[in-house]
Amino acid sequence: EHDGVRIEQDLLHDHLSSLIDSHTKIRERWISPGVKRTEFVDQINQLSEKDDLVFDVIEQAVLCRNHVPTSKDLPSQKMVVELFVPLLQSPNWRIHNSRLPHSSYSIYRNELQSKVIGPLKRFFETHTSMNLPLRIEGGLTDFEIILEPSDCIFSLIKPSNFKQ
Repeated sequence: EHDGVRIEQDLLHDHLSSLIDSHTKIRERWISPGVKRTEFVDQINQLSEKDDLVFDVIEQAVLCRNHVPTSKDLPSQKMVVELFVPLLQSPNWRIHNSRLPHSSYSIYRNELQSKVIGPLKRFFETHTSMNLPLRIEGGLTDFEIILEPSDCIFSLIKPSNFKQ
């Protein structure tokens, strides 16, 4: 072939081979801001217990070391996922509340803190005996969500055709 170099797949830039099944899932495993490993997974149960928190974009669900929260543990798993997708993809793990989907959680700091972040931190600590270094800074309606670098490992599970 004389076409030169042809890139069939580049996971870092979301360029997938046409040979990849559309039902294949991608796991992005984050160990620090901007440092991730991208791989294919066939089954969610392939996740290791080394993943402290897993955010499943497909099912809008959260796992903490393979523990599934109840609605009492996490009243809004969907909002947790919607919070962590842009947060982990931010180069410094810091986002302004305007980057979140429009809801009472994204508008009012107290709503986000009491119904999303607080329950997530308690659930996380129960199953890992570690503190989740997640905090909010700013005013009541103009604030930032910050995830401090730590020893925690976070994973996003998304379909191979997922676009942010």
